[in-house]
Amino acid sequence: MLIYKQINREEIPTPMIKKALELMKTDLKKFWKHLLIAFIVVAVLEVLFDEVCFTKILFNLPCPACGMTRALILFFTGHPVRAFFMNPLYGYVIVIILLFIWTRYIANKPFKSFFFHLIVFVILLTISFFIKLIFFPHLFVAI
Repeated sequence: MLIYKQINREEIPTPMIKKALELMKTDLKKFWKHLLIAFIVVAVLEVLFDEVCFTKILFNLPCPACGMTRALILFFTGHPVRAFFMNPLYGYVIVIILLFIWTRYIANKPFKSFFFHLIVFVILLTISFFIKLIFFPHLFVAI
């Protein structure tokens, strides 16, 4: 028979959590204008073009990152294989997000390798795009 102990709030390592939350609050205060502008741009594109992807708007073709949001949603709802077929680089995005959260908010250090990971991501995205284009051309039917 297991006996569970009720956890008091005092027992939770609050200094680390409080520090991380304060740092998040500071980041939001610093970047709220950028987030607002991004939200407005996405909303305007969605209203005007019924689409937020510039590649689809300009060329009527899916871009290399198409399906990334859907892949992440599929992964977090328990469908990793379907997520892989939606966009195989969703795992890299998850790793980068976790690395950022760990570095910035838990280790309390600046995330200096962002541009390196961005370059690697763009290269991998381009390679996966051409692999899909060569082996799965039926996925690129103009909508």
